[in-house]
Amino acid sequence: LDYVTNKLNKYSVLERGAAEYRAIRETEKHIEQTKGLTPDEETEFAARIKEAHDNVVDKSNYLQALSKKTDAEEYAKVSEEIRALSAKEEAITKERDELKKTRTAAYQADTTRGDGDKQQGEG
Repeated sequence: LDYVTNKLNKYSVLERGAAEYRAIRETEKHIEQTKGLTPDEETEFAARIKEAHDNVVDKSNYLQALSKKTDAEEYAKVSEEIRALSAKEEAITKERDELKKTRTAAYQADTTRGDGDKQQGEG
């Protein structure tokens, strides 16, 4: 019986801080979401980047089947399409990164919100 009581007492000490720990983690998660993208935005950007990348891969595979000598015109056309699709993929990635930077800067500039989040996380 003493063994069980001692174990319960030991674990109850950990439980006292668990609620505070969960609150801190929730606040940190909220801050990261505020500074970043929503899950829907992440999904949308990932889908756009994947589509552009898949198109580059498809065109690259097609380009491999062409001959520079006998299919010179088509080869040049597909090469240009690959460059354009690669640029599109880079632009989407840059757009995503810029949105994250803008939100991080806005969060950092909002000192009232930042102070409120700190207080919420502390207690």
